Amino acid sequence: MAKQASDSEKISSSHLEDKVNGLDVDTTPIVYDRFGRPLVPQPSDDANDPLNWSTLRKVAIIIVVAARTFLGTFNMIIAGPTFFAVAAELETNLELTTYLVGGPILSYGVASLFWVAAGNRFGVRLCFLASSLAAAALSIWAAKTPTFGQLVAARTLASIAFAAPETLGPQVIGDVFFLKDRAKCMAFVVAMQASGFALGPLVGSFIVRDLGWRWTEWIMVILTFGVAVMIILLLPETQYTSDPSFVVSKRRASQNFAFTRVSGRGQAKVHRYLVQSRHVHYKCSLALALSLLSCIPSAMFAIPCYLL
Repeated sequence: MAKQASDSEKISSSHLEDKVNGLDVDTTPIVYDRFGRPLVPQPSDDANDPLNWSTLRKVAIIIVVAARTFLGTFNMIIAGPTFFAVAAELETNLELTTYLVGGPILSYGVASLFWVAAGNRFGVRLCFLASSLAAAALSIWAAKTPTFGQLVAARTLASIAFAAPETLGPQVIGDVFFLKDRAKCMAFVVAMQASGFALGPLVGSFIVRDLGWRWTEWIMVILTFGVAVMIILLLPETQYTSDPSFVVSKRRASQNFAFTRVSGRGQAKVHRYLVQSRHVHYKCSLALALSLLSCIPSAMFAIPCYLL
C-alpha cells in the first residue's frame, strides 16, 4: 500500500511539473466583461459564435423570442370569451365550448418533445419560421370554419405550432447569452409568456364585443404573420457547434438570413437519426420515436372533434 501511495505521489508530482513547465497549460487568453469578471462560457474566436454577436443583435433576438412565446399563451386563452357566441352560431352545447381552450392547452404541453428534436436536427431559425407559418395557416382555417368540430381541431393543431418557443426559447438564450445575462433574459421571456395568459381574455372580450368571435382568430393570423416577418429579419440561426476548420474573423451578412442547421459551417447537434456506417443508432431512433409520439394525444383529441 505504501508503495502504491508513493507511485501515486510520483505521478502527481510529475504531472504538476509538466503543468509548471507549460506542457499541459491552456494558453488561451481569458475574456472578461467590462467589470473585469471572466465570461462564462468563454467565447470562441469564431465570428459565427453567437456569444460574439453585438448587444443590439442579441436584444433583437430576445425580443423576437419573447414575442413568439407571447403568441403561444395568448392564442390558448383568447378563445375564452367566445364560448357563448360560438355555441349560438355553430349550434353546439355550451359545455363543449371549453374544448376551445382545453384542446390547445393539451397540444401545447405535449408538443415540446417534438420541437426539441426538430430544432436540434434542422435548426432553430427554420423551426421558428415554419411553426409560425403553420400556426397562421391553421388560424385561418379556424377563422373560416363552418363547424364546431373543425374549429376545435384547427385550434388544437395550431397550438402544436405555437408551442415551438416553449422549449426552443430557453435554448436560444443559452446559445446567445453569457451566464450572467441568462436569468434576466429568461425573466423577460417568462413575463411575456404570463402576459399572454393575462391579456388573452381581456383582448378577446373586446374583439368579440366589437368584431365578432371569428376575429379572435383573424387577429392571431395578423400577429403571427407579423412575428414571422420579424423572425426572417431579426432571428439568425443561433445553434453553434465549435469546429476549428471553419473559424472566420468576419461574419457575412447573408448568413443572418440563411436557413442552416447551425451558425457557421459546423455540424448539427443531432446529425444522424438511424444509420451511419451501417450501424443502427438506437438512441437516435428512440428520440425520434418519442418526439413523434408526443403529438399523438393532440391528434387523438383533434380528429374526433373534427368528425363531430
